[in-house]
Amino acid sequence: RFVVFFKARQPVYGCFLFFSGKVFAQIFITKALIMKNILLLCFCFTLSVTFQKIVAQKLAANPIVSGLTLPIDLKNCGDDRLFVAELPGRIRIINADSTLRPTPFLDISAKVSAYTNGEEGFLGIAFSPDYKTSGKFYVDYTSNISAQLTTVVEEYKVNPADSTLALTTGLTILTQSQPYNNHNGGNFLFASDGYLYITLGDGGNGGDPMVNGQETTTLLVKILRVDGVI
Repeated sequence: RFVVFFKARQPVYGCFLFFSGKVFAQIFITKALIMKNILLLCFCFTLSVTFQKIVAQKLAANPIVSGLTLPIDLKNCGDDRLFVAELPGRIRIINADSTLRPTPFLDISAKVSAYTNGEEGFLGIAFSPDYKTSGKFYVDYTSNISAQLTTVVEEYKVNPADSTLALTTGLTILTQSQPYNNHNGGNFLFASDGYLYITLGDGGNGGDPMVNGQETTTLLVKILRVDGVI
């Protein structure tokens, strides 16, 4: 088996592939295509070397706190603390020294639906960009309202007398009924434009059987921008 290369009068290169004394295949390739392939090989080599360097790095996970129950979201309000959303319906505070405050910052577990399938419950928290002055933050959770599973987005405020506790009364910003108990979404945040963006899943089951992704009359499978919450 061997290969014979040749160059034609035109800028076209080619080769014959021989196997057992017979021409097995012939390939013609332009000079431009050769240059593209060379560049592609160089890129792949560079990418491979970079990946090997990344893999060669030693990474380790160091636990900083324990005692949380089904943590689902982690946010910062602008100071040196971390706020952890727990699926059953609580927000816990991790102090700057990596200790967990025993008393929840907020506990709305009585309103949050069961989380037995892993896709219901307290799903997200978002602090207002002006939290330092307004004390506002937002929560996203599922609740059974009149026997109907519903996504709820509410606004809460920190207790002005104690920054480790939130006031227990919330203002409802949005509700959306859920046809199934999965694919509820729940992640949401404030973008650099100051607006609150809320994500909602397709309503559940599998493969979007209700075609909510193509339906403009429902909020399901949408990214919602909420104006005027600040």
